[in-house]
Amino acid sequence: FSRGFNTSEWFYIARKNAENVIVNYNQFSRGFNTYTFNESAHTDRVPDEILSVRYEDGKWSKPYYDCGGGNIWMLTYTVPFFGFSNGTYFFKGTSGIDIDLRRVDIDQCPLPSGSTQLNIFAASDKCKKRTTECVPIPGLGFRRGSYRCQCKRGYYYPNTKATHRYYNGTVIEEEYEKLMLGEENQYNESGVFECLRCAE
Repeated sequence: FSRGFNTSEWFYIARKNAENVIVNYNQFSRGFNTYTFNESAHTDRVPDEILSVRYEDGKWSKPYYDCGGGNIWMLTYTVPFFGFSNGTYFFKGTSGIDIDLRRVDIDQCPLPSGSTQLNIFAASDKCKKRTTECVPIPGLGFRRGSYRCQCKRGYYYPNTKATHRYYNGTVIEEEYEKLMLGEENQYNESGVFECLRCAE
């Protein structure tokens, strides 16, 4: 979609990026144009080039709540586009992509050793690190607690008859929030959300 005149930060940045691209004048996409008169008659291909933008010329917004629109949390990526008149390019507007964060998973588990992946949520899980480790659960969307805390090697889940032998990340996050608010909670209790050491 395109956006008209706007004084917001993302629009200002897009316009400044466009001005830099125009000044540098070295980012061109090249192709051919042809014009069709009817089903069988058309012109020869004519070489053409157009000033274009790269990914780096765009701008990601911070997460925001789209009040009155979708009423959902979103991210928007915006890039400038150009007009051309009298042999000169000029900033004409912006085009953007809205991303529904409900469809984006949060992975709070630590990154594997040696990983170069960018994940600002990494290692924000609340698993009790001494006896448990975090395992992400995909498909739950943009919500904290999308993981389970399973027993580390050498430890076992206290309820050996349980169907699911791990701790639910959502429950742990809720109890941790109570701790942060100074409310009564289970997170701070000794042995809770912990596994037991196996016999030697």
